[in-house]
Amino acid sequence: MPDIKIVALSDSHGRSELVRRVSDMEKPYDLMVHCGDIVDMSFEHFELESGLPFLAVRGNCDYDPMLPAEITHDIGDKRIFITHGHTYGVKWGVRDLILRAQRNGAYIALFGHTHEPYLERDKGSGIYILNPGSIARPRQRSGIRTYAVIKLSEGDEPEFEFRQLQ
Repeated sequence: MPDIKIVALSDSHGRSELVRRVSDMEKPYDLMVHCGDIVDMSFEHFELESGLPFLAVRGNCDYDPMLPAEITHDIGDKRIFITHGHTYGVKWGVRDLILRAQRNGAYIALFGHTHEPYLERDKGSGIYILNPGSIARPRQRSGIRTYAVIKLSEGDEPEFEFRQLQ
């Protein structure tokens, strides 16, 4: 498997210019994932506009019925589970999210909703759990807008990096 670059972001809340800015800064990438609360951006239009693969899920503030509540996606030899997280109670813990990701055979689970960056590897399942934070309304103490870049290479552990959006 060649090196794969995934850009993960969440909770843009109508700030489509921030999604475009992240895309422009991170090109080239193999996949961009939006973990919900897009609010008004057409993800189909964005994929055509950027020319790069874009997956998005519906958050608690999204009303587009075309957006799925969750996605399980294979990229390279890895499986990624993507959800906003509100239906799994992620503000109170990630246990239910991990169980769902495990049932889907995921290697990485991506979620949003809390507006705070989060990364851990679940000891029991080995699943990596990542919240990229919010590019529009961060809630962590620093107040810095964040997203994440994931790099996958065959035979190696994935690399995760939180990046700031000024």
